[in-house]
Amino acid sequence: ERETNPVRQQRFLTFVLVGGGPTGVELAGTLAEIARQTRSEFRNIDTHKTRIVVIEAGPTILPSFAPALRDAARRSLARLHVEVRENTRVTAVDEGAVMLGAERLEAGTILWTAGVAASPITATSGPSSSSSTTPIFHPAPSASTCSSRIWVGSTSSSTTPGPATHR
Repeated sequence: ERETNPVRQQRFLTFVLVGGGPTGVELAGTLAEIARQTRSEFRNIDTHKTRIVVIEAGPTILPSFAPALRDAARRSLARLHVEVRENTRVTAVDEGAVMLGAERLEAGTILWTAGVAASPITATSGPSSSSSTTPIFHPAPSASTCSSRIWVGSTSSSTTPGPATHR
């Protein structure tokens, strides 16, 4: 709401979801609905400009679903103005962008919704690691252990037992 630079504003209004399985597809649709329903609540943001992109490395979104259901989901996402990019691999993630080979896709929010196991990309992006793909988060983050990335689900583990939120 406070950003006046249109280029930066568009970056903040761009959401990239890495993974075209059920979680990524449902979350993309939900974000599109939220953007549509909150238009009147902002004075300086045009949520019509919200860009939502689902990136799927495989040949199709929802690969475990029947082809007719995949097509219906693809049509629903298109009606919501969600971009679906299949056969597209994320090769790197940095602050504010994903790399799709040589293409840089700027985004204010990047959500990793791919698979049930941590991606190998997390091995290059997190604090110390318990395996090649799982960043470990310490109970008392400090400047040396805390980053601006947020890892959830199977992409993270904690040094303390029980539920916790780590940044």
